[in-house]
Amino acid sequence: FIMERRLRVGVLINTMYSDYSSTFLMGIDKYCKEKNYDQVIIPLLREVNSGPYDYIYDSNFSFLTNANIDVLVINSATLVNLETKQSFLDKLEKISGIPIISVGIPINGIPCVFLESKHAIKQLVNHVVKKHKRRNIILMHANGKSEESRNRVAKYIEALYENGIKLGEDRIIDSMFEYDRAYQNMENYIKNHENFDIDAILCMNDNMALGCISCL
Repeated sequence: FIMERRLRVGVLINTMYSDYSSTFLMGIDKYCKEKNYDQVIIPLLREVNSGPYDYIYDSNFSFLTNANIDVLVINSATLVNLETKQSFLDKLEKISGIPIISVGIPINGIPCVFLESKHAIKQLVNHVVKKHKRRNIILMHANGKSEESRNRVAKYIEALYENGIKLGEDRIIDSMFEYDRAYQNMENYIKNHENFDIDAILCMNDNMALGCISCL
């Protein structure tokens, strides 16, 4: 009796613990079960810029061979927050013999699924200003090397100017896509601003928004 080998779907992701990541993984898990595929999750678990110790996080790339997986789904949206896109692409070039799909960030030559979110930030600013009459707005964004985050910040600034709102030096808070980090950064912002006159906060994701709400 010879058991037929099932297709092995590799999933490269930074962390598995955020709401975004868990929802993403549940979707892949559901699909793999329906198709009777095996699922192999490869988390890098990089949460900070670790400098000379980056090789520890990147060691999982050595697992990405056709001896271990048959197709690779990359959650690129979570993988380019703490390194440049080019640095990440350089790592991908070392992977050969495996079909790759990118989710989150467009990559030339690789099929990609991504959501154009930068215009949504502009729509949110317009909604807050015109519908709710708020003008003292700050943006909490993910400080890092994410191209997607930079695009959202650019649209936020553009929307402010279009609504006649001057961008203050302290109207952007650097944070991360995490509840605890957002809470801490919001708390620090309040401590450093005695005249806290903010009437709206735009956050890059739900975890950041919840952190701000809890702090306030």
